[in-house]
Amino acid sequence: MDEYGIYAQVLYPNIMAFYLAALFELGQPELLDELVRAQNDFLSDFASENSRRLVPLMVLPYWDVEKSVKEIERCAKRGHKGIVFGSNFDKIGLPKIWSEHWDPVYRAAQRLGLSINFHVGFVEFSEAELGNRLHTPGAEHARMTSVGNLGNARAVADVITMGLCHRYPELNFVSVESGVGWLPYLLESLDWHWCNFGARAEHPEMELPSFYFHRQVYGSFWFERESLRRVVDLLQDNVMFESDYPHPTSLSPGPASVAERPSVSAKKSLEGVPADVARKVLYDNAARVYHLN
Repeated sequence: MDEYGIYAQVLYPNIMAFYLAALFELGQPELLDELVRAQNDFLSDFASENSRRLVPLMVLPYWDVEKSVKEIERCAKRGHKGIVFGSNFDKIGLPKIWSEHWDPVYRAAQRLGLSINFHVGFVEFSEAELGNRLHTPGAEHARMTSVGNLGNARAVADVITMGLCHRYPELNFVSVESGVGWLPYLLESLDWHWCNFGARAEHPEMELPSFYFHRQVYGSFWFERESLRRVVDLLQDNVMFESDYPHPTSLSPGPASVAERPSVSAKKSLEGVPADVARKVLYDNAARVYHLN
């Protein structure tokens, strides 16, 4: 982290977030409960090496809402600063994320000041698809990754149009590993269609979708440049920097990567951006969401 110019790193439990659904299908809930606790305990133990610079996020035993709430409370005491949540539980037969089924989770998160973080990879690949992808040519990887990284557009639309942000005004939602260049289009489209399709009349108690985004939703970027400079002019309080380390697409310099060091890449991405705005994007916004003092 020192070498790459990174002060603090938010730790996403990537493998568990990607493949818990596949494990869930094994039908061994007690084993899965132990796996979740082991993952979360490992992250908090790992982060304890320097709790100012390593920020753990928890996963949940989402097949049981009551157990999920208990795990939220347990992990919050152990230093976890947020929750990695699925954006498409309906793929495995569970209620959609805006269903009241999940309200106990959202209530606990809001009460404890924990953010809800959407990773693009939930239920992304079957075991066979993952094996095939390991041997996919670079051109196909570029196509799949670039399109796949837009997957969180659905999660953003879900939380701000289906009432979650309205019901939980102090709960922050974060889109991870999806970039930010597409956000202005999405917000304009949501606002326009909200009015055009009569949603404003159907829900007079609610604001326009963009209102909720500005208040409590965040996106993150790592390699974007031209699109980023345009976005931060519009959404400077809602954009955060990530390195995406150690994925193949991350800001990890090496013989097989065109990436520069994160600190160098971030400086180039924000070239010409006012210093106070750059500080928000590189530090202040994340410090606010993850309670970094």
